[in-house]
Amino acid sequence: MARNLDQETLNELGSDEMFPFFCLDFTDGVTDYKYTTLDVPITLNVSGGPSGVYEPRGFQFEGINYTLSNVMDDATIKIDNLDSVLTPIFVTDDIEEQPASIYLGIMNTAADATNEVLITILLFTGEIDSFDIDETEIRMVIGSIFSRWGHQSNNTHPSSCRWKLFKGVECQYSGDAASCDRVYETCVTLDNTANFGGFRWLPSIENKKIQFGPNQSEASWLSRHDRYVT
Repeated sequence: MARNLDQETLNELGSDEMFPFFCLDFTDGVTDYKYTTLDVPITLNVSGGPSGVYEPRGFQFEGINYTLSNVMDDATIKIDNLDSVLTPIFVTDDIEEQPASIYLGIMNTAADATNEVLITILLFTGEIDSFDIDETEIRMVIGSIFSRWGHQSNNTHPSSCRWKLFKGVECQYSGDAASCDRVYETCVTLDNTANFGGFRWLPSIENKKIQFGPNQSEASWLSRHDRYVT
């Protein structure tokens, strides 16, 4: 998800007294990592935006792709890793599909100012989709959170019970029966319907005609009595 810059912000960026910088947030699910393109650490506390201490680390955008649907939006970032500090984070932790965000900050560098941060803008937010590591940098792709809509589910929804192991953890049956054919009627007999793992109502709606609006007889009635309808 992305946000375009308004004209006022663009005008500020065009001023010699305004200095732009970027911040990057991501996590491995346990620890939050915060970096800035500034040469010194900066502490931010923006409600709904960047918050915390951002440490200096070089990174740049290889590209941000926007689409009309937002489903395939992604941003590619190259992060300096000459010191190999980030290598254990990406190699040993399950960092994929963890949230990440990129922010633009604008600092007032006028002679009478104290390098105050005037505004921060969310440029892109999503989840870490993939990454590559070499000797000098990490190339990280952040994908839109909507991209999961296009994923194919590995789970199925049958009308019969899905639990493969009778009397297993999911089934929880502990009676005297030795086997089960995974149909709901059997589960009723075994008094174990609370743990039935199927979707027994699916056959009742399979190939069912779905109608929107009045049926033919209702439409005919309305056409004859439309003068009574307000």
